[in-house]
Amino acid sequence: MAEDTKNATSEEQLVFYADSEEEAKALAIASIMQCANSSAKTQEVIRPKISFWQVFWGLICPLILQAVNLMIYFLVYAAIWLVVPVAILIFLLFIKPSFILFVLLYQKFAPASLRASCRFEPSCSNYMLLAIEKYGFLRGFFKGMRRLFRCHYPNGGIDYP
Repeated sequence: MAEDTKNATSEEQLVFYADSEEEAKALAIASIMQCANSSAKTQEVIRPKISFWQVFWGLICPLILQAVNLMIYFLVYAAIWLVVPVAILIFLLFIKPSFILFVLLYQKFAPASLRASCRFEPSCSNYMLLAIEKYGFLRGFFKGMRRLFRCHYPNGGIDYP
């Protein structure tokens, strides 16, 4: 039995003493599971407040401008070579606030179990917002996506853009 079981710690090395090798393995596995459960932090899920202006600049304004662009095309019979560049320009002008709005909507409505499962500090969605603010949309988006692909075991820790 495991009556004379001791735990000795020597420079991050754990030694388990038991009557048999199987008992020592069982103790080691139990210790690993206990460490994993105690070190697994439960992140508090913070739901952001989304203002009217974020919704306006991220969703309503681009949709209104695209609708006006299409109305001009159909009512005035403007050339397609004029409408397509205007549509692309509207898309490029509003992609950053639109994407930020979509990330905020994810943070607001995603299940808490999904949001708290991030292995990094700050969470991946917060990292995406910080990277977009710091580096601009294109470079920040790719940095955020690279971080999302790393968000699994054995990765984790504190990582700011």
